[in-house]
Amino acid sequence: MARYMKYVAALAFTLLLTACGGHGYEGTYKLEAEGAMAGLLKMAQGMSGQEGDITIEIGSDYLISEGEKIEVDEITTRVSNGKKYLVIVDEGSSEDAFEIGDNGTLIQNVGFGSLVYTKL
Repeated sequence: MARYMKYVAALAFTLLLTACGGHGYEGTYKLEAEGAMAGLLKMAQGMSGQEGDITIEIGSDYLISEGEKIEVDEITTRVSNGKKYLVIVDEGSSEDAFEIGDNGTLIQNVGFGSLVYTKL
């Protein structure tokens, strides 16, 4: 019986650790723009006086951008039409989706260009 209880306790602990795990994309990412967005990004940086790379930190349930921490309801992954996405859910209904590229980059298509986030 003691052996059985050890097995059950180990299984419960393993499941608890799995449930507490993140989405796997935590870290700091550098923003780059493609297409028409590249020119707009450079222009915006020039107007704001910002120099250097634009970075964003993604945590288990938050984002940090330009020194501001933004708490979100959930960050998770989802598969749709054969593509994998990192989905950020805020205030119960608002969602932002980033396509996950083959090399782990996050791609946000914005119509006339793309914003590409590369992990540092």
